[in-house]
Amino acid sequence: MKRGLLILTAVALLALAAPQVFADYSRSDAVTVMRASRQYMQEISAAIGKQDFHEAAGLLMELAQGHQSLTQMSPPGGSKAEWDRINSEMVAAAYRAIGAIGQGDTAKLQAEMGRISAMNREGHSTFRN
Repeated sequence: MKRGLLILTAVALLALAAPQVFADYSRSDAVTVMRASRQYMQEISAAIGKQDFHEAAGLLMELAQGHQSLTQMSPPGGSKAEWDRINSEMVAAAYRAIGAIGQGDTAKLQAEMGRISAMNREGHSTFRN
């Protein structure tokens, strides 16, 4: 009987705490990341144009970190799963772009930059309010 009550209490506490796992949406924080992302994309493109791949890789890492931080919050509307998928794909594309730089594969780098832009457009069409 005690064990059953303990399990029931633990499940109830988990159910109450689960929504708090993700931070509340902060429009200010999200806008800061999005504006930085736009700036990074411009700077990355300029660095690639100058063949400064070290600079491009550093900026891609910054972009990835920003979008990774967005997965810690819930979106203001829409699906949390979609929010996470879009932001996680942007992070993965940034990492793949860094890998392409390491391989000297400019075609793959450009493809991943295109993927980042596509995910950005998808995110805006899905969540921008």
